[in-house]
Amino acid sequence: LDRLDAIANNLLARFGERVQRNMLRNIETNTFGKVAASPQTDFKILEHKRRLISNYADLSYNRFRSMNFSNSDSEENTPHRNRSGLVKKVGMIMGIPNLSLRSISESVLDSDVKVIPYREEEETFEIIYKDEDELIDIKGEIVKSEEISWDTFKFRGFSGTIFNDLLRLGVKRENFRIKKKRAHFESSLIKEDGSEIVVLNTRKEEVATRIINTAIAKLKKLGEACEGLYLLEHTQLTPPLDSEAFGYAFTVHLESGTKVHFEQAELLPLIKRNEYLEILLEGFNLQPKLKLDFHPVKVDNAYHIGTSKKISNGNINLALSTMRYSSIDKAEKIISEIKNLFECEIADDAIKRVKNYVYYGKNKIVEDFFSFRMSFILPSWPARFQQSSFKNKFYSLLLENAPAHIGYNVLWVDYPDLSKFESDYYRWLDASGEDRITYSYFLVKKLLDYQKYYKQ
Repeated sequence: LDRLDAIANNLLARFGERVQRNMLRNIETNTFGKVAASPQTDFKILEHKRRLISNYADLSYNRFRSMNFSNSDSEENTPHRNRSGLVKKVGMIMGIPNLSLRSISESVLDSDVKVIPYREEEETFEIIYKDEDELIDIKGEIVKSEEISWDTFKFRGFSGTIFNDLLRLGVKRENFRIKKKRAHFESSLIKEDGSEIVVLNTRKEEVATRIINTAIAKLKKLGEACEGLYLLEHTQLTPPLDSEAFGYAFTVHLESGTKVHFEQAELLPLIKRNEYLEILLEGFNLQPKLKLDFHPVKVDNAYHIGTSKKISNGNINLALSTMRYSSIDKAEKIISEIKNLFECEIADDAIKRVKNYVYYGKNKIVEDFFSFRMSFILPSWPARFQQSSFKNKFYSLLLENAPAHIGYNVLWVDYPDLSKFESDYYRWLDASGEDRITYSYFLVKKLLDYQKYYKQ
């Protein structure tokens, strides 16, 4: 084994790569306990190295290639058969067994567990594992707790984090304790704070041991099946660049303390929007040949303040105030204050930063979100993924291998939210036209929400 490992290390070194056996072994030991300190773990790590070596030519060639999002029917281009080179390389080094594009949350649905509500008012759920051959679908009908048989493995927790707790604690034999009671044996899981969760009651100790060992094996299998990741480049979520979906906004701070907010007069394709924006910014910089015109505009029995620029064959309408004025006199008064800023040559200081927006119908997103940004979305509940040693190595690999000009977020998402993300993600992959834009917006909103709650 040591000789094979040395050969693998030598081959990897020729490509400037290094996969440390001790690092991966420590992750396994921290996750699964003393049972992981065995030759089987070393053979498993060696297999990861072999997979990396055998695929290295493809990984090196496609390292900075993105996923092909085309909906072509050809086997080579179909979106469900390819991943980005970065995902494949980092995944292989970290020993993620299945890197195909698939629904991670459905791995839970296909497992031998069932989630049932215990106390709905407290959002408390139970995970049930029955020591029988039949599979129990998580989507199945709700079963009341009192209907669960005596010798059933039960783990109680809250709906959002129940899988995190179960897989973190339940894959380690050292976390289980069997106590003799008067007429039965009580099996418990020991939490990090020393508290106990009763998971099993049996009349015989050997039955408890058998069920616990089977449960550990099934939980390990479930955790491995749930290991995976998504890489989503934000620019892939923008509407077509030639569609009228791009705009801007700015605020003028008057000397009286009033703030006048402006938005683009009309949504434009990206190139045209940038042309209008350049004219607007040059006008703010007090270019003498690019004087901006501010004037009242009547819209639905109210007045707004319009901003335009005269050109040879007419006017370019650049922006319109969001505030409505009940009379033309009130609008003219504000216009007079704005013009005073330009005459005093202090408009550049009074007009705060212009923000660019991408519009999905009436919904707008700040354009900075899309510029040179990408997100890695991973399930938070697999046992290995919860280890700080795993996360630290994952971050260091991204630092070494991710394109230097693209910033990224790493989001470890809980089961309920990842299931919702995947639902929109796969619809987005298969959609076209307006439907694709709709699902793009759904994904953007989810990523923005996840950055608040899951970003590390």
